[in-house]
Amino acid sequence: MTPVHPPIQAVQHAVRRAIEEDVLPMGDLTAALLDDDEHGRGAFVSRADGVVAGRLCADEAFRQIDPSLLVTWQLDDGDPVSPGSVIGWVEGRLSSILTAERTALNFLCHLSGVATLTAKYVAAVAGGATVLDTRKTTPGLRALEKAAVRAGGGSNHRGSLSEFVLVKDNHLTGMSITDAVERARDAWPARTVEVECDRLEQVKEAVAAGADMVLLDNM
Repeated sequence: MTPVHPPIQAVQHAVRRAIEEDVLPMGDLTAALLDDDEHGRGAFVSRADGVVAGRLCADEAFRQIDPSLLVTWQLDDGDPVSPGSVIGWVEGRLSSILTAERTALNFLCHLSGVATLTAKYVAAVAGGATVLDTRKTTPGLRALEKAAVRAGGGSNHRGSLSEFVLVKDNHLTGMSITDAVERARDAWPARTVEVECDRLEQVKEAVAAGADMVLLDNM
């Protein structure tokens, strides 16, 4: 089964950046007004139909603010939700919960949105095609957003420019499709070679040149 969770290192890095953005330089001034011994419990409750994603990020947000907080989950990434579904709970020091909650919710809501929209596309082509993502991701969040696509039932296209060769129209201003495929085969024989085409003649040339995949652009 394809893993739906992102790499933990990517989660830790993204959450650290988000928390620094939110609490530096002086911490949560409002939460600091609360007594340290004031405790609370909060629930993550869905407001709409959808698919969960981002659980590890929410976990990590609470952990980085206060490792003593207890987070429990009733649902995992990839699980469907409806209005009123309880996704999970957090309990512990109230000031810590309130400091971390927005970062946790931002990740949970954003990534669940990606998973939910992906699931709609997957349902629309059920049995007929595989839904792939792109590299047009939020800077710094690619691994998380691609994991959310998987949670929604989609699959990942290339994760970076070094994963495989994708010849696009801008590359073809300096070489032909045939030249591009031949050069790629000579340089990286084991790598996938994909060619973006916007007219039928290009598709024929890409196939004749031995491309592994053809991306149809506005055709």
